[in-house]
Amino acid sequence: MHLKPVPAPFTFCLVEADDDSQKRQLATNWMQSWLSFRLKDTSDAKPPAAVFDIDDTLVDRNERRIPSLTQIYQWCTNNNITCFVVTARPESTTNRMVTSAMLAQHDIIPKHLYMMPHTTSLPLAVDVSSFKYTCRDEIVQHYNLLANFGDMWWDIVRLPVTRAHSVLHERDERECAILFPPQLHGEAAIKLPSSR
Repeated sequence: MHLKPVPAPFTFCLVEADDDSQKRQLATNWMQSWLSFRLKDTSDAKPPAAVFDIDDTLVDRNERRIPSLTQIYQWCTNNNITCFVVTARPESTTNRMVTSAMLAQHDIIPKHLYMMPHTTSLPLAVDVSSFKYTCRDEIVQHYNLLANFGDMWWDIVRLPVTRAHSVLHERDERECAILFPPQLHGEAAIKLPSSR
């Protein structure tokens, strides 16, 4: 694994490899080790949890599973880490049924599936980021959030954060990174390569 520190207002290391599949595998291997370490800490009375995005995270744009991410998802469930899915896919009865069925085909049955309500007048990145952060706020009321996985910066970092946003605005969406953003809930985050 090759980690490259990046100057930012939070801990931020790029995961470098020959292709996106290797980047994902290296990042999820690191996260599994990190989670194994975190699970040894029994001081928090709340049960452990992880948050996953869907598109370009658990599945690709053709809704085929991404092996390294579905493997870490299953590893989490096998190690009593409650998994939540938080997606920008729009909320509707039909979309929820189709999305839930697709996830179930890949053996992904989250504790709760959070889907994006109708958007506001905010810019898309800020709207999605705010929605996802609010979902994590709700989760940490009852769980100790240990990990967050997503392919877009807005999946990980709450926008707008002036200094962080300016740093991230210059980043390539295809990058893979490990982050410990200070404004989150104490979790480690993996920003996965995006195909968008």
